[in-house]
Amino acid sequence: MKPAPVAESSRLSDFETRSSAATLPPATASHAITQLTSWAGLQEATRAVVAETLNAPVVLALAPTSSALPAYAVACSLTDAEHQVELTVVLAAANPAAREIGRLMLEDSTLAHGQAAMGELSNIVAGRLQTNFAGEGYAFTMSIYGDTDDAKRERLRRLASAFASVALTAGDGAALDAYFFLRPNAAVEISGADLFDGAVLAEDLVSDRNALLVRTGTRLTSSAIEQVRDHVQRKRVKVCTPHSD
Repeated sequence: MKPAPVAESSRLSDFETRSSAATLPPATASHAITQLTSWAGLQEATRAVVAETLNAPVVLALAPTSSALPAYAVACSLTDAEHQVELTVVLAAANPAAREIGRLMLEDSTLAHGQAAMGELSNIVAGRLQTNFAGEGYAFTMSIYGDTDDAKRERLRRLASAFASVALTAGDGAALDAYFFLRPNAAVEISGADLFDGAVLAEDLVSDRNALLVRTGTRLTSSAIEQVRDHVQRKRVKVCTPHSD
């Protein structure tokens, strides 16, 4: 759906983006992904997709890193089992900004619709990044989760304090913050009986007769696990565990 033109009086028409360079963890700084064009263009890609989705001008500028996490947050976990790396993207907004995003995307400025719009915007941003990295040989799978309980909110807060990259600020002070966290995600071997929802396969899952059941790189769902459980209960399976799980 093509977004409607944004009126000049819109609070989001004067978005300014503040970008801060964060230091990568030593284990990640040397990862091959950091040499990709998609990695170098991470902030610009985020700026572009937010501008396109909200149909509002967005520009990049420097700003300090902050450990504060706005009231509502959604995270997208992108995991590549072949390269054993995970990129987590967190979008967060205070209630006024969430309401305005809801108005622009869903034509409804209630908080509930604002939160729904934040989830949709997170999905769109992560999807664009997923496509960009796919063009350079990284097959990311994606899952989305929000700050639905205290434990997940604390996890998001730790991510934000570790690697804050981009903040989009409206003229009235409402802000949409984007955080990026890159970490190695080495495959571990577990019992097939212990497969769990969200695990990303680091090898093909095959039957006793060597028939392919599920391909490498697939993010498992509860229903998929039930379908293959009888074939893999007594096997060892290599998986990557996304940060959200």
